[in-house]
Amino acid sequence: MGRLFGTDGVRGLANRFPLDGNTAYRIAQLATRQLMLNHKKQGRPVFIAKD
Repeated sequence: MGRLFGTDGVRGLANRFPLDGNTAYRIAQLATRQLMLNHKKQGRPVFIAKD
């Protein structure tokens, strides 16, 4: 999924790849996994926000 990301995150039209429900769900799963791995290895806090 590396090709989906740029400096502004994932962009596109709603309900079309890459912003369809399945892809958004998978991105969230992968991001959560990476955040938790980083937290466990380095003891860093995890912050969740939205704009």
